[in-house]
Amino acid sequence: ANDRLVDVGRKVSSAYLDGVEKYVAGLAQLDRTIGEQSQVESVASLLGTHAQVTEDVVQASVSATRELITV
Repeated sequence: ANDRLVDVGRKVSSAYLDGVEKYVAGLAQLDRTIGEQSQVESVASLLGTHAQVTEDVVQASVSATRELITV
């Protein structure tokens, strides 16, 4: 029973991390879209950079977490 609970916990955690990645991807895309619609180059650049940094940080965090739950 314990092994089954561990397996289910890993599956739930993996599904949660998938959701986090999709959510952040949506937020990053929103930043990029607003940046593209902006008439100010510095605002567009700032939003694009923010989107990229956000994606990079989340990707690193999710990757590290996935490694922890597979151990």
